[in-house]
Amino acid sequence: MSTSYETSDDISVDSDSDSQESESTSHSSFTCSQSYSSPSVSVPIALDPFRAPLPSTLEEMNSEINRLRMTAGLMQKELVRVTAQIVISKARWAMKRAETEAKAEFEQEMLRFRQAVKAKKEQAQKEREAAQKEAQKKAYDAALYAQVRKEMRERAFSDPLSSYTRKRELIALCRALGLNTTGIIRELVSRIKSHLSSHPELRQNPRFAGLFVQKRRRRAHNVNC
Repeated sequence: MSTSYETSDDISVDSDSDSQESESTSHSSFTCSQSYSSPSVSVPIALDPFRAPLPSTLEEMNSEINRLRMTAGLMQKELVRVTAQIVISKARWAMKRAETEAKAEFEQEMLRFRQAVKAKKEQAQKEREAAQKEAQKKAYDAALYAQVRKEMRERAFSDPLSSYTRKRELIALCRALGLNTTGIIRELVSRIKSHLSSHPELRQNPRFAGLFVQKRRRRAHNVNC
């Protein structure tokens, strides 16, 4: 009787253990199914390709800090180098641009200078030519005036008035008669005729007697007619 009791007791114990094992098995299976249904929760940080593994010890943390400081220093040096290159490049570009502008300005200045020199030379040449012409004119006028004065004092106007057709001769005749010498040839001739008409006594003057004589050619022409 007692034996059967023990046996039943053992059986119950075994059944309890079996139930515990089944519960643990079912629990473990539940856990596995749960972990399988949400795999992202069970993935460790070290397997994430977008994040570096975090240091687990103080020594690793100090090492990581030193590495980051070294990287920051290298990046700072690289930044300084690149900045210096940019500054140098800008300075070179500015110098080149300034040199180009200075060269263009110099060429423009030289062009203006050459044009000014050319204009000054042309102006000087024109002034020399004008001075030469003026000197020639003055010399001609002086020689003409001297000749007219000489003719006015010495010349005898033995030919008829109609034979004097050049202005220089008419001016000499006007000066000899004491008349105004300005005007064109027609005005000079009219002035001389008027003076001769108003002074008939000049017929007796040997210097002006020939002015009252008619042209012989015209007389001969009339005779032939």
